[in-house]
Amino acid sequence: VVESEPKNERLVIGADFSGHVGVMREAARKVLGVTSGNRKEDKETWWNEEVQESIGRKRLVKQNWYRQSDEKSRHEYKEIRQQLKRDVANAKEKAYEELYKKLKTEK
Repeated sequence: VVESEPKNERLVIGADFSGHVGVMREAARKVLGVTSGNRKEDKETWWNEEVQESIGRKRLVKQNWYRQSDEKSRHEYKEIRQQLKRDVANAKEKAYEELYKKLKTEK
């Protein structure tokens, strides 16, 4: 309920009160800049054939589990999934060790 309105101010009823969002976006655009988001980056250094094969095995075992819906297939899928996680961790560890060695020698 509006009882009175000061003469030097405007009262707007039923307007969109989210106008501040546009101002904030514009300020962020000025400060941070704008990118297209389409920048292609190289594949990760840790991605290798072993990881690729593990992912393929996991996909096949998961499909088999969905088709058969039994406990044996589920257990097999869980084992393969854990093995994939170990393979990825090992590949990352090797890649980062090589990177750290390279960074130490180039100083």
